[in-house]
Amino acid sequence: MKKSNESKAILLSILCVLAWSFIPVISKLGQSSLDNFQFLFWSNLLSLIVILISIFITKKQKGLFNYKIKSLTNFAFLGFLGSCLYYLCLYYGYSKGEGIQVLVIQYTWPIWITVLSSIILREKLTSRKIFASIIGFIGVIVILTKGELFSFN
Repeated sequence: MKKSNESKAILLSILCVLAWSFIPVISKLGQSSLDNFQFLFWSNLLSLIVILISIFITKKQKGLFNYKIKSLTNFAFLGFLGSCLYYLCLYYGYSKGEGIQVLVIQYTWPIWITVLSSIILREKLTSRKIFASIIGFIGVIVILTKGELFSFN
């Protein structure tokens, strides 16, 4: 039973990464006929539909009504930050920049989570986390400059 759940979790994780890898392609194609705000609307609507379908497939719809108003307010605020502000900036970046450069910047979020969690959440910043963040930022700089480190603007 446990092995089955682990396999399912790995499969779902792979599907998530695979779906996320289509963001640059879909962004470029979608923005050929839509502006950033329209693209944000349609992508959020699609996300809402997928979430609702998954709630009904897993039969978790009763849990939607168990939240307190304070929790729903927090969810709405975090949803605004994640779904609206983040993706609006991301879609604007894809419309103005080179896809691979925007993708590289987009994938710096694990580095930023490490840095910001130490500042905002007072999480202990270990030497291992600092080293990993520095390596991550160096990798971003190498990719953005296409290996010419001193040509960075």
